[in-house]
Amino acid sequence: MFENTSKLADIMFEKTLTDIVKGIRGSKRDTALYISQCIAEIKQEINSTDLYVKANALNKLTFLQMMGYGMSYASFASIEVMSSPRFAHKRIGYLAACQGFNQNTEVILLTTNLLQKELRSAVGGIGMYETGLAINCISNIVTEDLARDVLPELTNLTSHPQPYLRKKAVLCLFKLFMRYPQALRLTFDKIQKCLEDSNSSVVSCAVNVVTELSDKNAKNYLHLAPAFFQLLTQSQNNWMLIKVVKLLGSLVPEEPRLARKLLEPLAAMVQSTQAKSLLYESVYTISLCLPYCRKADGSMPASVPAILQLCGKTLREFCADKDQNLKYLGLVGFSSLRQSHPKCLMESDARPLILSCLSDEDITIRKRALDLLPGMTSRKNLQELIEQLLTHVEAATGQYRKDLVLKIIQLCSSEKYALLQDFPWYLDILFKLSFFSLTDDLGELIGKQITDVALRVLPVRPYAVKTCCDLLAYPREVKMLPQVLPATAWVVGEYADLLETTYRDLVQTLTSPSNVGQLPFSTQSVYLQASLKIFAAATEKATDQEVVQCVDLLTDNLPVYMQSLDAEIQERAFTGLEIMKAFNLTSDQPGLTTFDNNSAASGNLLGMTGDSKPTKSNSSSIRVNLVSTCRSTAASLNFIFKPEPMKPISSKAQRKKSQSPKGGIDLEWLTAPVDLGVFSRLDDTPSHPKPSMEQISFTQQQQQPSRQPSVQTAPVVQQIGLNDMMEKVPPRVGPDINGSESTGLNQSRPQDPFYLDAGNKAMENDNPTEGAKFGTIQLLGSEDEEENLALRKKRKKDKKRKKQKPAKDFGISNAPTMAVYDSGDDDDANYASS
Repeated sequence: MFENTSKLADIMFEKTLTDIVKGIRGSKRDTALYISQCIAEIKQEINSTDLYVKANALNKLTFLQMMGYGMSYASFASIEVMSSPRFAHKRIGYLAACQGFNQNTEVILLTTNLLQKELRSAVGGIGMYETGLAINCISNIVTEDLARDVLPELTNLTSHPQPYLRKKAVLCLFKLFMRYPQALRLTFDKIQKCLEDSNSSVVSCAVNVVTELSDKNAKNYLHLAPAFFQLLTQSQNNWMLIKVVKLLGSLVPEEPRLARKLLEPLAAMVQSTQAKSLLYESVYTISLCLPYCRKADGSMPASVPAILQLCGKTLREFCADKDQNLKYLGLVGFSSLRQSHPKCLMESDARPLILSCLSDEDITIRKRALDLLPGMTSRKNLQELIEQLLTHVEAATGQYRKDLVLKIIQLCSSEKYALLQDFPWYLDILFKLSFFSLTDDLGELIGKQITDVALRVLPVRPYAVKTCCDLLAYPREVKMLPQVLPATAWVVGEYADLLETTYRDLVQTLTSPSNVGQLPFSTQSVYLQASLKIFAAATEKATDQEVVQCVDLLTDNLPVYMQSLDAEIQERAFTGLEIMKAFNLTSDQPGLTTFDNNSAASGNLLGMTGDSKPTKSNSSSIRVNLVSTCRSTAASLNFIFKPEPMKPISSKAQRKKSQSPKGGIDLEWLTAPVDLGVFSRLDDTPSHPKPSMEQISFTQQQQQPSRQPSVQTAPVVQQIGLNDMMEKVPPRVGPDINGSESTGLNQSRPQDPFYLDAGNKAMENDNPTEGAKFGTIQLLGSEDEEENLALRKKRKKDKKRKKQKPAKDFGISNAPTMAVYDSGDDDDANYASS
């Protein structure tokens, strides 16, 4: 009696789920502290033997798990509550298992027998809801092993008398297929029978399963097309029709003949239905069918124009709707419809709607509208459309501004500028874009477009050169994309013969260290090359004064860039300056500097005292000579810096040019032996054999065989000084330079300082230590060398023989083998004999 009273008291004073929810709402400042206290109480209650207390604790813990708190420590308690005979407890246990179990939960193995019993317990109408709880739990916690174990029971439930269990079993089978794919072959016949079920909810569930499976491989379900087409024409369930339409749309690429058969039913559905979701799926599926509707003769069905007009009207209504979701779906539908009919956006009603979407607050809608702009652009409305996009660029920021700029360039340059009629206008657009704050890749793209337009379009080059000159003259304070500057400098330099401004100003702008020094190295190198091209053009068209000024500027500024840290800048500056010096075009020529005669008379030849200073000569004759030199070398300078105008070559032509000829290239001449006889006339000396290493060795000298018997000498070890070696050098054996044979070793040969005498003449020196000033070189005779070599071979054989001697000879038993090592010296042999 006392125990029952205590249990009742515990139950009365426990916190329920409602109490915890109210406590969380009431403790807004210390919510975490309150929840931690509740979790501590739950951990005590969940270990209780009373199933009511445990179920209540598990219910509260499931709620806290939804707020982000873990409940892995309650896995076993969940299984205990799942096995309770009360349905209220089972529901709490199954819900806790769905929330807390995952693929790594080990106690899932303990639920296999329990779930199998629950699936078999549904007999008639008894245990139906308990079985439904088990099916729901399986779909959430299923693993490969669990799917293999419960597959037979779930397959049997697909033919259960109760539709409630049939539809749950069909949906649960899809989750089993994801974990255990082999189950699809075993149970697909059951799913196919469910498509013909008398209950529409079961049919809808079967359609959902097949539709999801078709996303993986639609070809496997092509034989179900007649059944789905029947559902399309007979069913009134909008949710099921959405799935049917989507599934039939995925089957069209696999069976193109299905496209023409679907047009009429789908068009009738568009006209009759009021459901927005079904309406969109029907229009979208029609857009997928249209590319496959052509007959064998290439013609389209007669109903296609009316259906196309109906789809366009429906999508325009979607775009004009205030609902953001419908507006987005309308844009997606237009994107799909444009794939088969690009002119569907050319209608006057569609363009204002899409342009209005560019100002929408939703970024996804704006991006979808941008993707549709190429389909509504023509030669007539291109400039108007680009001007509107420029206004959006000014107001946009971040990634959307980048997308707008990319779209402007794409629209203007598509199909090799097919829609562009006014190229100067396009250059102005590019120069306007260069003053916006954009990324580096966009700056490079704009620069490439400027270069490409100037390179391709001949009539626009004078305007491009003039505009680029104005752009280069902008002060540094004006913020402009630095990646555009190399392109403008290249255009000005490449087409310098079209300049209208003074050459001197351009050379000053492109070479002044104060103006160019802060630019990147790549830009500086382009500037230097452009300045040289401009100077080459100035030698032909500029005035005499401008030519002299350009020479002075280049002479003064190019040496500054020769000290640059970049190798390419150094090379270009050095090459340009040396070319000018080679043509005698520098301003520091001899005779251009004069001094006061009084300074020379007083002994100050350098003019460093008094008021006399070196000054540049302004002699008109010298300047005239410089100008005449520039005029005479103008053709050579232009040939060096710009030999011929560049022409655009398409990428396709470049690929063809890089391909080898059809007949191939004969490469046999590369592998043929080289005939060295062509160099014989360059050699005035008669041929003679190449000396060996022994003949020129400093450490070892051996006698060489000759064609005649040579004088044999005894082996001698002698110290020879360096002076004696240089004075008495014996000749080499064999033919000499003049072709005669050398028969002895003691003949003098002063022309060969690398040969060392090993004969007896070296011993005739009265002062043998005289050569020790620079060190000595020891020479060994050939016979000593042979004796030493034979002695070393004999010692090596003795060592090898002793190593292989068995251990039993030394009186050692039960030993496999032992190697005995000795020094191999003669002292060891003498010691052994004694």
